Amino acid sequence: MKLQLSTTLLILSFSLTAFAQDGSFEESAEPRAEIPEPQTPTSTPPPLPETESSPTSSSEVPGPPPETDDSAVTTPATPLPPAEPNPSFSDSPSFEGSSTESKEEPSEPVQTQLQPPPSVAPREWQTNDWRFGVMAATSLPTFSGLGFTLQNPHVEISVGWGVMPKYYSNFLAKTVADLSDNPGLEPVIKDVLMDNRVIRGGINYRFQKGPGWQAGISAVKIDSSGRTPIDDALNAALKQDFSPIVDILEQLGVNIQIEHETTLFGAEFYGGYSWLINDNFYIDFSLGLLRVLKTEFEISTGLGDLEETAPIKQIIDGAEKDLERTVTENGYAPVLALRFAYLF
Repeated sequence: MKLQLSTTLLILSFSLTAFAQDGSFEESAEPRAEIPEPQTPTSTPPPLPETESSPTSSSEVPGPPPETDDSAVTTPATPLPPAEPNPSFSDSPSFEGSSTESKEEPSEPVQTQLQPPPSVAPREWQTNDWRFGVMAATSLPTFSGLGFTLQNPHVEISVGWGVMPKYYSNFLAKTVADLSDNPGLEPVIKDVLMDNRVIRGGINYRFQKGPGWQAGISAVKIDSSGRTPIDDALNAALKQDFSPIVDILEQLGVNIQIEHETTLFGAEFYGGYSWLINDNFYIDFSLGLLRVLKTEFEISTGLGDLEETAPIKQIIDGAEKDLERTVTENGYAPVLALRFAYLF
């Protein structure tokens, strides 16, 4: 059964082949209208553009890339150094803002060393620049008080009012007594200068423009009053012992105290140095010498008409002149002066 079926199919296949070769089968076939089937659009990639170097047809499909032998690739023994960045590429304006971190240009190095605060330099002194100020001054052994000052770059004028402190008057009394070799003069001068008033005026010359080294002279007037026992005054003036007369007067109940009215005129010569701080605070320090130029003593015994008698008057006048001469001739003392002023 199977053999017959296979034989029949073989005969049929040969028959169809014969008809196909001579065209009798195609001519006998009736024409049929074909209905096109709907096609769904598919997204196909566009064909690759053809290049002159590799002309290929659209029907050719490129094959897989050739396999490479890993063993043929040789690895260098030492690693290559990393490539340096191209400065022209990184600095190109077309790449600005492409990275998340902005590239800042290097700035000038910041000085970390602390600089000292600028010192306040005094204003430049001009030739006609006069400045007024108030001052506090002391000058051993004659003066301690307040006053005013007027100064320009080279000249300074001052005037002050004050007193001679007790320590100053004691120092002057001892100096004059030592120079005159008259120890009895020291207590008399201390008593004479007990209550005093002093006026002092000075002028200084600066050797440079503005504060610095300077030299000057001051005039001093000292008005004083005091009381001293008559025997001490007569002993200091006449260098005679009047104690027996004083003892007799005391037995009679008369206690004679001489009252002194004294005026001293002196001059101080000195040199020193001055500073101007913050353009307003003025300080100067000086060393020098005091010279007593004139002394005026006026003695009053309080004896009334007895004082006007010739013997008593002669003794009193002689004592006044001797005291004036002794103090004037031996009126020398060192000077140590310090002044503070505020200039406007």
